[in-house]
Amino acid sequence: MGLQVEMDQGDLTGVKLVLSGIKNGYPKVQTRALNKTMTHVISQTAKQVNAVLNISQKRIKENITYKKANWSSLSMWVKSTGTPVNFASFTGVRKLKYGYSIQFRKGGTRYKFRHAFIWERPVTKKGKEVIAKTMFERQEYKSPAKKFRPDFPYGMLPKKYRLPLKVLDNVRIEDELAKPKVLNAVIKSGDEFYLKTFDDELAYELRKFA
Repeated sequence: MGLQVEMDQGDLTGVKLVLSGIKNGYPKVQTRALNKTMTHVISQTAKQVNAVLNISQKRIKENITYKKANWSSLSMWVKSTGTPVNFASFTGVRKLKYGYSIQFRKGGTRYKFRHAFIWERPVTKKGKEVIAKTMFERQEYKSPAKKFRPDFPYGMLPKKYRLPLKVLDNVRIEDELAKPKVLNAVIKSGDEFYLKTFDDELAYELRKFA
């Protein structure tokens, strides 16, 4: 995702002229405006994707990376990256008698995964211990000799009969964000926020010398 911020060149020249008598005036104003806009864009990205997918805004932000602006580099960027979201991270997950059902999209179809299970384990994130969840699916048991018993403890099977596991994850946040409806809403909000914030930061800096 790329955020394009445009300012009329005549206005920009006028701003630089106004701030020319203030040490580092323009870099300070521009940097503050860009970095506040970056925070706004991250929030809007999470909000717009969350409006479509059953994934919390907090989880969406885990797939967002960014670069802040500074006085020597008056630019910032926000990107959505990362691996596909595991099914266990969706808020639309329901435990069934056998397996789970998941509603990936708000108001969308609910899908059943009869042979799915969730593995939970403690992990450390930012110095805190949290419970990480990963959903897997066992391949369906098929045998002409014996009928499948869903209530039979899988761990009781001899290893040679234990079927391979598949990680359940096929939804990428960046794919949803790339859709015009979502992306355009984020860019429009970012453009409007930047222009207003730039004006506010400019006024704040000029008030120091009023």
